[in-house]
Parts: sequence; structure tokens; C-alpha cells
Amino acid sequence: MPITTCACMLSKKSGRMSELDRLIGTAESFLGITELPRGSNNVVFNTHYYGREVSGEAYPWCAVFIWDVFRLAGLSELFCGGDKTASCAAILSYARSSGQFVSPAELRRGDVVLYKFDRTNAAVNHTGLVIYAGSGSFYAIEGNTSVSSDSNGGAVMQRLRTCTNVVGAYRPHYMEEDTMTYWQFEQYMNRYLSITGTGEVCSVWAKNAINELKDRGIVSGSDGDFGWLKPATKETVAQMLYNYIQKLEG
Repeated sequence: MPITTCACMLSKKSGRMSELDRLIGTAESFLGITELPRGSNNVVFNTHYYGREVSGEAYPWCAVFIWDVFRLAGLSELFCGGDKTASCAAILSYARSSGQFVSPAELRRGDVVLYKFDRTNAAVNHTGLVIYAGSGSFYAIEGNTSVSSDSNGGAVMQRLRTCTNVVGAYRPHYMEEDTMTYWQFEQYMNRYLSITGTGEVCSVWAKNAINELKDRGIVSGSDGDFGWLKPATKETVAQMLYNYIQKLEG
């Protein structure tokens, strides 16, 4: 079952999808695409790469799929320095020469993973885009794969892999992103809620309502600080409702 790859990321360019999210979203949009007819290597990614329809054993397309995903996401320059290649071996060579090769144990989201299956004597013969990496296994979106033929299956699929057949990966230089875990968010929120000194400062448009609530004792403040510009916790809301009920019953 496909996993959800959506991540809470704060891009330095506010309001814009991160490069990595855009790339993975583009790859995911092609899940289920197959070559037609089966076994022909006639597929849209090859058409884009060669500029015409092609077919036959000379046109495997797992690397072409990765090239096309980077291109369609507007990130061609991140794929092997902007080079155009249909060769897994060429990706491996570039990764090593550019210092962007990572070992199987270092895989992470966004890596272009390189496999060695037994079908050929090449150093690598299949590739994919890592969308999630865990402990000892990972998910990747791959072109020209299937459950019956890992490296020549004719379809775009999301595959659950272990590192058994992984040679390593090419790690593009994605634009740096500010990422925030839930734990970090919680710490920032706790710090924000603890801010003091807002006191009597409030927005002009709310002043009449604020004065009325103060006069009626619905909002009583704490040590002279009403904290009008702070977020209201559940405790604060509960106290305000309790004060209101007391007034009604009194």
C-alpha cells in the first residue's frame, strides 16, 4: 500500500513548495504508468528523452524516468549537473566524481538510489527515487519495474526495498529547507505561550469588548497581566466560561 509522503516543511521561500516536495510529487503523479505494448519499452518518458517514440531492448528506461521527473519538476540542473543520461552507470560515475555518492546505510528522502540486480554484469542496473527511508528499509518510486521483474518490469511503481541490492545513491544538492519536527513545534509553541509583558496592550478594534469583559469580571487576568495578544489555552477558555456561568447564576 502506498505510503503518504507529505511532510510538514517550512520553505525559506514562504508559500512555495520545496524542491524536494515538488520532485516527489511529480514522481508520484506517474504511478501506474506502463509501457505499451508490454515488453516494448515504448513509454512516454522515452519519447520525451529521445524526441520520438522508440521501442526494443536498446531502450530501458528506469534512468530515463528519473531524468524526466527532474526535468518536469523544473529541476534538471540537479540531475547529474544538468546532464542528460539514460545510464545508471553514468549516474553512479557522476555521483562519485562530484562527491555526491552516499552509502546504502545513509539513504534518505530525495536520494537517487542505485541497485545491482543479477540480470547483468554491470556495476549498477536499476535506479529509483527514495521517498522515505527507515531503519533497514526504504520506499522508492521507480520506473521500468514490477513485482516479478525488479529492473525490467515495464511500470512506474512504489517499491518497498531493503539495502540488500543497493550499491549506493546519488544525492542532489536540493535547496536548503527549514524542517520542523513535531517535538520542535511543541517546544516553540510552549516558548511562545510563556511570553510575558503583553498586559494591557490590545488591538484597537477589540478594546470595547475587552473593557466590557473586564468590567463584568469574565476576564480577570493574572497578576495584572491580561495577555491580550497571547493565544488562549484551554485552561484560559475554561476559566472565562466558568466566570460567565457564575455571573449568569448569580
